[in-house]
Amino acid sequence: MFKKILFLLLTFINFGFITPFGLEVNDSINRGLQYLRLQQGQDGGWGRATGLAVLCFLEKRVSADSNAQISGYTNMSQEDQQIVINGIKYCINSVPGVSQNNAEAYDTSACLMAMSSYLSTGGPNLIGARMSVEGAINHSIETLRILQSRSDRLGFAYNVNNLHTDMSTTQFGMAGLYAAARINPLSINTLSLTRSFISASRNNNGGSSYQPNGNITHAMSASGIWTLLLSGLSVEDPSVQQSLLWLRNNYSFDNSNRIGDGRSYFYYLWSSAKALEVSTGNTAGMIYGDQIGGILDPIALGYQGENSRWYFDFAYNLINIQNNDGSWCNSNYQCWNQISATSYSLLVLMRSLGGVCIGDEDVDEFCNLEDNCPSASNPDQSDVDGDGIGDICDNCFDIQNVDQQDIDTDGVGDVCDPLICTYTEEEDICDGIDQDCDGLIDEDFVVNENTIEYCSTGQLGICSYGILNCISGSITCVPYNTAAVESCNYFDDDCDGIIDEGTINQCGQCGGIQIDICDGVDQDCDGEVDNHLNACPEYMICYNGECRNMCDIECPQQGTFCDNELNICLYPCDSITCSRNETCINDNFGCVDLCENIICNDDLICWQGQCVQNTCEIVGCDDGSICYDNECVPDVCQSVVCDTSSFCRNGQCIPSCAFISCRHNETCYDGLCLEDNDCDDCEELCQMISCDISDTCINGQCIEIECDNITCPNGQTCIENPRGAQCVRIKLILDEPDQGTILQDMFLLDLVDRGLENIYNDKKDMYNSDQNKYSSSKVSCQSNKDFKFDLFIIFLVFITFICFYRRNEKFK
Repeated sequence: MFKKILFLLLTFINFGFITPFGLEVNDSINRGLQYLRLQQGQDGGWGRATGLAVLCFLEKRVSADSNAQISGYTNMSQEDQQIVINGIKYCINSVPGVSQNNAEAYDTSACLMAMSSYLSTGGPNLIGARMSVEGAINHSIETLRILQSRSDRLGFAYNVNNLHTDMSTTQFGMAGLYAAARINPLSINTLSLTRSFISASRNNNGGSSYQPNGNITHAMSASGIWTLLLSGLSVEDPSVQQSLLWLRNNYSFDNSNRIGDGRSYFYYLWSSAKALEVSTGNTAGMIYGDQIGGILDPIALGYQGENSRWYFDFAYNLINIQNNDGSWCNSNYQCWNQISATSYSLLVLMRSLGGVCIGDEDVDEFCNLEDNCPSASNPDQSDVDGDGIGDICDNCFDIQNVDQQDIDTDGVGDVCDPLICTYTEEEDICDGIDQDCDGLIDEDFVVNENTIEYCSTGQLGICSYGILNCISGSITCVPYNTAAVESCNYFDDDCDGIIDEGTINQCGQCGGIQIDICDGVDQDCDGEVDNHLNACPEYMICYNGECRNMCDIECPQQGTFCDNELNICLYPCDSITCSRNETCINDNFGCVDLCENIICNDDLICWQGQCVQNTCEIVGCDDGSICYDNECVPDVCQSVVCDTSSFCRNGQCIPSCAFISCRHNETCYDGLCLEDNDCDDCEELCQMISCDISDTCINGQCIEIECDNITCPNGQTCIENPRGAQCVRIKLILDEPDQGTILQDMFLLDLVDRGLENIYNDKKDMYNSDQNKYSSSKVSCQSNKDFKFDLFIIFLVFITFICFYRRNEKFK
């Protein structure tokens, strides 16, 4: 009666942790049970496998939690109760050795396991069978003992007509008698006598065979471990340890490397599962069940929270090979009997020991494997938080914590410990632990007391830079700035990866648009040069970027004449177009070949009156061509029209980096943010490298100068880059003494990240902070070319002066 009350109490126990894998296993179990329901005969039996089939209904867990209590008779549905009663009745009335003499080791033992589990979990004793259930249990015990006494080496043979003992019948006979101990404790008194046979069937390496001196198989080796434990040996016994070592070294969860009859797979699984389930302990140097298996990776298979061990291997394979009708035996996994194969599979998934109760350490009438607190007596099995650990053993009884983690070993689980602290003399470090036990965690931790170290937050824009700090026990890069409303300031304020979107003017800059003046530059970016009505003073007209006097007949300036069509004063050369190697001189009223009568060495040519190397870097190219790698090549960008978000390079429109904001330690190339190529000593490397006249040194390598042949959209400038010239947008900020603000720090870091630090350092003294003036300038990436151009202008002025002097001498 007491046991029935205990099982009634189980109905109210919280079902604990249910995982996705547990749900799949539970679904597989339900489909298997439905198959058995449909296969039950009119007489209530399933043939010789009746006892195994009945066990499947009794050993099912009350929930999808594999650690939940077994249902037993009391907690199953009325329909299943009747199915079980009919099966038990079949065992009593029809199975040899149960209510009749002459036991059959398999059949009688399986029914004895089922009847013992049935009666101990609240099943009625009188069910209208040939005798009571308890009487049938005691009769089965007696007939199996008679069979054992007549068998070789006191193991268990098939029956009294075939007394040749084997490992398979022995493990069944022993399991039946051990399960009956829950009803009749004297049933196990003769089990230790089987050790003589078990030892004779074991090989020197720990594996076991079907009979002594036979071939080792996986199924018999697993049965050997199970029988050694049922005989009363401990897991730490040398014989058990040697057998566990064999099973570990020859582990198999499928048929891929299993030794033995191919039809024994499901039998092998249940034999192994029982042996591994009860092989528990914590003695150093010993082998236990949880150290065997774990071939499959639950996380890789999509099952978070599952342990990688033998049970996951077995269960995963079983649920994936189950037939559509809920059974298991098929062409890939053969068997002797479909009912027994399906029953073995279900009992493995249920973690069933077949009604066997090995050990009750705390003597509370719950077996160790079924007890939620094996070390302390708790007959009520109370588990308030439902984590599978009884309240009396739970270090945090009202909050689920299966792992029972207790870092400071104070007996209070971390999930409910108000002060996790193991006192040490060390100062707090960033680890989420209160080393000095003052109730404050990591309060003494400082990343760097002397300087601020910027770090990458992984975000974009002004959110990309952060400061290292200790957050929740780990050093974290905390953003210095949070996202804000976007404003035109050359920063990505809203941290969306786009700079100044929706805020710039048509010149691609911030602020108002400058009015066109007469200088040959399109200040207001309307596509027309010098088109403002007030570009020149009154009585003057803008012509070719200069304000010219209006005229009727004569012009006041010496050397000019009045153009009757334009009504402005022009110089003679204003209306003359010379060839590339000629120069128009106003005093001559025409083009002059400055190279006339000049002879150069073979490796030089005359250009503009001077002997120079014959390279397009010096002499230039015809219209429609550009100078590339010291050769004039067709300008493939001449007819290409790109939108304002891109520029032409090598005949293709390339996305511009002007408005792209990257993460810290990334640089924009062709509109994409790519990881930086770290080069700590690039500047020193470039000082030691000599590049050709058409190359420049960047990041320690010589690259072809491309910017001379690239025109960027309004407000952008070209920079050289190892991956190709880039159009970017820069606002040069002149430092103020002792300013040192985070904004300037971020600005400088941003320039470095975008590969523009050289431009900032080289050009900030050359340009002021007038962004409109800067927008009309094009940054050259080769300073010596500016110097050459200046020399060329001086040379032209000198030639003009000589020609003017000779002309005056001629007319004197």
